[in-house]
Amino acid sequence: MLNLRNQNHIQNILDRVIIFFIFCLAAFIPFSIAGSEISYGGALLCWLLKGILTKKWNFQRTGFDLPFATLIVVGLLASAFSEKSAESFYNLRKFLLIPILYLIPAQVSSQKQLHQLVHVLIFFALGTAVFGIGKFLLTSWQKVIATQSTTMTWGALSVFFVLFWVGLFLFGGKNKQRWLYAIGFVPQFVALLFSYVRGAYLGTLGGFIVFAWLKSKRIFLYVLVALVIVFVFSPASLTQRIKSIADLNVGSTQLRLKQWQDSLRIIPHYPILGVGWIDLHDVHVRYAPPGADLSEDRFHIGHFHNNFVQITMIFGILGLVVFVWLFIQILRTEYRIFKDISSRQPFLQALALIGLATTIAFLINGLFDWTFGDEEVVIILYFTIAISLTAKRLAIKELMSNSEV
Repeated sequence: MLNLRNQNHIQNILDRVIIFFIFCLAAFIPFSIAGSEISYGGALLCWLLKGILTKKWNFQRTGFDLPFATLIVVGLLASAFSEKSAESFYNLRKFLLIPILYLIPAQVSSQKQLHQLVHVLIFFALGTAVFGIGKFLLTSWQKVIATQSTTMTWGALSVFFVLFWVGLFLFGGKNKQRWLYAIGFVPQFVALLFSYVRGAYLGTLGGFIVFAWLKSKRIFLYVLVALVIVFVFSPASLTQRIKSIADLNVGSTQLRLKQWQDSLRIIPHYPILGVGWIDLHDVHVRYAPPGADLSEDRFHIGHFHNNFVQITMIFGILGLVVFVWLFIQILRTEYRIFKDISSRQPFLQALALIGLATTIAFLINGLFDWTFGDEEVVIILYFTIAISLTAKRLAIKELMSNSEV
């Protein structure tokens, strides 16, 4: 058995190693899924080892523990009854990212440490954006894709990064820092625009509306000015892409409409638990209307470009109900955190507001893509929610410390 002195020494070492891995996770999120997974895995293993040695787990209740647990149970049942159980169980590995929500609040122990962690995330995001713009300008790439496998992934990630820069600039920084955030926002926003991901545009706009509604109505004016600048000074390809959001005849829009229409034929065959978390191409072909031509490559993607449709397909109506319940609870929790943190703690309150805005932006973007199934996007979603939970804990800690003084 370890004596108390040795146990404390080992715990201190593990704490430093865990924080190191968490900072590595923040650095890798913008540009490397492999680096993110390795960093997260290292932090999680050390955290589990620390808990086993100290018999103290330091869990913080989130307000959405039960819906997450219920969604996992639904996923296990759907996989057990799926015609491709092995594939479905394998895809459930993405639920292993959920402990991020508990790990970061348990380990980030000061506002200074949280400040540094957020800065690591956004400055590595800025570097990735600049790299993506350079790749776009100097090579044959027609869109900004940065280091991601698809432009859809980069667009979804960019929503988070842009809202971090804007939220910190408007609400969370001192004068010198605010202008640094403003400078960082510009290339980040350009990299988002030239991803040409329309769902990301709408998600970002949704995040701006949250900022305006809850904090400063002047942001509506800023958004209007930004849109005018984009339309006046952007190349025709970008303005045309923005205008195409409302055009139902665009090929990618037609793809989505076709998939969503066909999902209404498929869901009644698997109403309760869905088909499991599997590639949906073969299922789509099997239940498509007679004479439907699904031979084009764009129909081979294997998902249905909408989080709610996709969840209903793979986990059934039961899964959809739990999924909606989960995000209602997440939004309620983030809203309460924002309201509970004092305006005298501007950085922490800004992070809480960013958490709420990015979750809403994620849901809006997810109306047009399967973002909940994209590991790179889910990692930053959980990371950002965890940042909000950490802000809440540190705000309470600071208030208690001040009251004791």
